[in-house]
Amino acid sequence: MNNLYAVSIIPANMAREPGGLSTLPLPNAQERLDRGLRRYLPPCAWAILAWDASSNHDETKREKRIPTHWQGHWYGVIGGVTTKAELNVLYSMFPKSPAVPRPVQIKEITDPSDVMPIVSYAMKGSFTRRVSYTAPNGRIASRKVHLKARETAELMSYLAQYSPTDRLLLFRVRRWAYQLMSTVRVGEKLG
Repeated sequence: MNNLYAVSIIPANMAREPGGLSTLPLPNAQERLDRGLRRYLPPCAWAILAWDASSNHDETKREKRIPTHWQGHWYGVIGGVTTKAELNVLYSMFPKSPAVPRPVQIKEITDPSDVMPIVSYAMKGSFTRRVSYTAPNGRIASRKVHLKARETAELMSYLAQYSPTDRLLLFRVRRWAYQLMSTVRVGEKLG
């Protein structure tokens, strides 16, 4: 049986300082990810991933706080694999860093009605600022708040150079009019 997985990928190299978001070339990031997926995923795997960004701010009392930064990431669905273990290669493709302690998250989709909300998540028009803080129990937690005006202006200026579909990475999937079609070769199974 081929399964579907919700996947979040946060490449550490997609972080930018405030005011520096324009230095992140989205087509290059897409090409790098596509190349990695082609190299490491099975030939029958496919993905629909969307690029998203958040402004991350650290208000913790840690000795080595993480500077405020933009963090680009990919979120979506990967299918055509038979087990979650086939996706474990993503953990080695995207190593941990102080700013990105969990660069890859994979969760099996058990309800098919969850697919569209997952695919459309990053295609939203409202973005957030993630604020890390030290919870009363001493653990690091985060909350989402609205972007500040200057952050909104920077992000909207960045996004204005791309159409919404430019933010999609279709891996072994192609748009045909208003439909998404698999490009997995004949004889390969698609989940």
